[in-house]
Amino acid sequence: MPLNLTNLARGLALALAVALLAGCATSKEKLLTHGDRTMMDIWQQEAGDGGGAAGRNAGRQLLDSRKSLRRPLTDADV
Repeated sequence: MPLNLTNLARGLALALAVALLAGCATSKEKLLTHGDRTMMDIWQQEAGDGGGAAGRNAGRQLLDSRKSLRRPLTDADV
């Protein structure tokens, strides 16, 4: 039985090493490219703050979602 545990531990250590090395196989710039835009530009475009038609549509959807979640308070809520 101890022999199997040793082999299991070796296998887990090898799997962990392979997973860690695979995670370091690429750079952040290759994986998360966004050109010359900053995160603020991307955020504003996706949130609907002047990002063209797609941004306005996203902003409209956000406002519609907020409106559907609003409700008047009842006596039980107060």
